Amino acid sequence: MFVAFVPFSTSLIGEYGDQQISVIIYGINISIVGFWEYVRWWYATKDHRLVDSDLDPTFITIMARRFLLGPTIYLIAVAISFVSTQVSLVLFIATPLYFVVSAGKDKSWFWFTKNK
Repeated sequence: MFVAFVPFSTSLIGEYGDQQISVIIYGINISIVGFWEYVRWWYATKDHRLVDSDLDPTFITIMARRFLLGPTIYLIAVAISFVSTQVSLVLFIATPLYFVVSAGKDKSWFWFTKNK
């Protein structure tokens, strides 16, 4: 349900980015989506339910922390919106960029450890 709400909350940011309420709605919505991504990862990796049993536990832990990092930053951005909506918007933009950069590092690390 929250994923389906993302286009609406994103359009609020696009049209009313200077309004605090749109920042709050977007930040809370995207935080909930990120939290459920973490829950899905936790369920899949708990006792290797839905992942390969050879998957490195260190990799599982790193990814779990990364899944929690996004919602945490978005909630911080919501709190910062009470001071400055512009800083919140910068955090909303910077967070996905962090994940794009770190995903490239994870891919090479994963294949390096898998082929040992």
